[in-house]
Amino acid sequence: MAAVVGSGNELGKPVNVNEAADHIFGLVLMNDWSARDIQAWEYVPLGPFLGKSFGTTISPWIVSLEALEPFACAAPKQDPLPLPYLAEKVSRNYDIQLEVEIKPAGVEDSTVVTKSNFKHLYWTLTQQIAHHTINGCNLRPGDILGTGTISGPEPDSLGCLLELSWNGQKTISLKGATRKFLEDGDEVIITGFCKFIMHYALRIEMEMNTPLGLAPARGRLFLHCLDDVIKGSFYSTTVTYTFHNDQTTPTSQSNSTTNAVPVHSTEAPIPITVHLPQQTQPNSAPAATKIQSAYRAHRIRTLHRTISSVDSAADELQRVIQRQDTVDAIRSDEREKLRMNEALMALLLRLDSVPGWDPAVREARRKVSRRIVGMQEILDAITESKVEDGQSYFWGYDGFTRNWDEVLAEMEEDVCKSTGGDELERFCAEHLGFRCLQSTTTYWTTDHECVLPLKWKEKDLPICNNVIHFSDQLSFPVLWQPKMAFVGTNSTHFVVAEDDHGGNYSEIYVNGWNSYWLMEKSIWVSSRSKVSKMLRMGAQMGLTVCRTWAFSDGYGSSALQTSPGVFNERVFRALDYVIVEARKNKLRLILSLVNNLNAFGGKTQYVRWAEEAGVNVSQTDDSFFSHPTVKDYYKAYIKAILTRKNSLTGVKYSEDPAIFAWELINEPRCLSNSSAPVLQAWITEMAAYVKSLDEKHLLTVGIEGFYGPKTTERSKVNPGEWAASLGSDFIQNSAIDNIDFASVHAYPDSWIQKGDSEAKMNFLSRWVDSHISDGEHLLKKPVLITEFGSSLRMNKTPEDTNLLLKTVYDRVYESAKKREAGAGALIWQLLVEGVDEYADQFSLVAWDHPSIYKLITRQSCRLRRIFFNTKVTLEIHIRNGEVTHLRHAATLAFRHAFLTIREFWIAISATVTALNAVGPGAAPPQALGHAAEHRNTRGATTPHLLKNAVFASATII
Repeated sequence: MAAVVGSGNELGKPVNVNEAADHIFGLVLMNDWSARDIQAWEYVPLGPFLGKSFGTTISPWIVSLEALEPFACAAPKQDPLPLPYLAEKVSRNYDIQLEVEIKPAGVEDSTVVTKSNFKHLYWTLTQQIAHHTINGCNLRPGDILGTGTISGPEPDSLGCLLELSWNGQKTISLKGATRKFLEDGDEVIITGFCKFIMHYALRIEMEMNTPLGLAPARGRLFLHCLDDVIKGSFYSTTVTYTFHNDQTTPTSQSNSTTNAVPVHSTEAPIPITVHLPQQTQPNSAPAATKIQSAYRAHRIRTLHRTISSVDSAADELQRVIQRQDTVDAIRSDEREKLRMNEALMALLLRLDSVPGWDPAVREARRKVSRRIVGMQEILDAITESKVEDGQSYFWGYDGFTRNWDEVLAEMEEDVCKSTGGDELERFCAEHLGFRCLQSTTTYWTTDHECVLPLKWKEKDLPICNNVIHFSDQLSFPVLWQPKMAFVGTNSTHFVVAEDDHGGNYSEIYVNGWNSYWLMEKSIWVSSRSKVSKMLRMGAQMGLTVCRTWAFSDGYGSSALQTSPGVFNERVFRALDYVIVEARKNKLRLILSLVNNLNAFGGKTQYVRWAEEAGVNVSQTDDSFFSHPTVKDYYKAYIKAILTRKNSLTGVKYSEDPAIFAWELINEPRCLSNSSAPVLQAWITEMAAYVKSLDEKHLLTVGIEGFYGPKTTERSKVNPGEWAASLGSDFIQNSAIDNIDFASVHAYPDSWIQKGDSEAKMNFLSRWVDSHISDGEHLLKKPVLITEFGSSLRMNKTPEDTNLLLKTVYDRVYESAKKREAGAGALIWQLLVEGVDEYADQFSLVAWDHPSIYKLITRQSCRLRRIFFNTKVTLEIHIRNGEVTHLRHAATLAFRHAFLTIREFWIAISATVTALNAVGPGAAPPQALGHAAEHRNTRGATTPHLLKNAVFASATII
């Protein structure tokens, strides 16, 4: 096996053994071919030199460590203990089964000659990297480090043919033959695979010739993905080799296929060391044949190097074009576009200098050329766009969109449709990182109350997650992100800056949801699609904020903090991914930092860590709020989170506007101190500490909203007497200066289990109204209901659940209409298909419940309309009295905007005939050739006279 280096290290700086895994991009199969006959006579006095440099083969695909994570296992126990620089905190390998088969020439079946396993590797990959760099040797991205022979404990698990045959003394039985060493025409198949959970098989088939052989040899390198769940299209590569020494030359054979194309592949291959020469003519001179063979191999290598160089230059230019500052420069300065075009033309000219006399060269040249042409079309599309009001970019006849991300999606669709079809779609996905989306019909609600956002469907592309071709880039940073501003507060309202200078602000109202599982589900690359779908579907419902956990304390592969101040980088990268995906969908996140409950560790885990360290803490978990050592543990965690630099974007969490707010703790309760001063002191201390590290983001506590014993006038609003003795107090806890907004939870099904639907609705109305009133008059802060839910299981009918949810939405909406402190609500909790392990009695897949789905989207419509009151002109297509689709006309339109028709005009085109305009047997409203106008103030979709129209315009508020 071999490790492919991802990120390198500085010259002179050794890699710490406990950080070495971060430098490994992935693994490949590798075999070091040994010429034992040469080795035998050179060994003394020269040592194994030429015989060991005979040739090396690797599999054509890299399997990332993330893909192999489910198969991680403990490494062999090392005795004696390694030196300190090789001592690992966790020593582990991967359960990868390895097999070698030999298929003699002329024999139909191959024979397995050895079986081993990567888990038997004595010195782990991380130890080998630490040892390799201990003297300051620097690693570079793309370096390949071989592990050495991997043998198992059994006699038939030796990893070397020389050992299996006991240096040629023992005969190995094959199907139809025996072997001590490889012979001419032998085919060797090396396979590595992981079983049970998912099956990745890296496969090499290599037909070998010994160094002195005369006939050509063939090799087939390809990958099989055996998992039934993962489907994808993969490319097979055929490479033909020949080997000879200075005393022999290739000779012709009547049944040989030595005139085959040296390299034939569906992708441009990486240049290889030796290629098969053309077939020699029967009477040609051996010397001339040898020169011809060498020259042809040299020319192919040279041409592929040229093409590879152009492709690398295109990579760099692509990164430049995709940056937002480049887009702005191109749009504002024509010279910048000319400079980019000149660079692209220079690359095309370099490609034109490559002769196309070889089929493989032609294919490689064509692929890179098509890529550059596609980049030119993207560049042209950028410069053809226009800017409106300093922030809205126009693309094509369909009108205006709000930001560059949407413009790029539109351009991508046009490019894919007009040039190259499916082939170019794959090009976009692989090389430009686009989503390749296509739009579907706009949905119009039956009551004409609002237009739902355009729906987009992600196409299925022949790409397999976790398995990346070695000719691709070894890292995939996020080159740019949608523009987004930080959220602030202005008295009782949330606000965002409308410009870069922060001079103008607009109010926002939150309709959001909870999905606490996003980070954990993002740990494994294979399940990240669930996270992406959840965020994408949330955005399609008009939701703007998602609340999720930014903690997982304890042990195991899914824990973020495995001990105080010690973090699992893989899980941290999962949180990086969640933040990036949220911003991609123009969503913001409320990140909760610890749990009061035991799930995912919580405060109990912090207290347990202190006990394990010998700290004398009380017997209750409430020591979390008072003991100095435990508080220091938590502060260290806060600092690690807030100062974290996102591995995908390079942006610190404290600088990322995709984070709406930090939450100190989920549902804090301090039962050992019901009068609330302990929790109050803890909130005050921790809030000040968070603000000392991050002044840009909002901060909330995460309390449930229960009124404490000191607020007796509010105690009747609590769901029961028990609520006042939980150690929290909504008024006191939320009034702390560094707390920017108040949080409230609402679960009438759990809190008032014996009440009927009417009692629960009455409680819910009082509960929400009371807290909004407190935010308006006492706290002077926004109030956000960060959790509310109703159980489909506990209620008698789905209508009961709908009424409870609607009660919260209505109370928030009424408050927002009056510009009061009710700033929004987040439903608990939403799932997508395939994440049932995170389900609870309040969770649901929204689109599986149409009535709840409509409640959610309706709330999005209503809240957006409060601050959105702009006249918009749309082009409407009508057929058979129904609006079939909308098109943005020459004014301004907002994707994901929710509109209500206030006034409606229909202007019939002069080209519309009487039959199409008013139906059979009816007279047109006016003489043909003149426009007819009809006004409908009731908000109907079409006037009663209009049956069909090619064009109509509607003024909508």
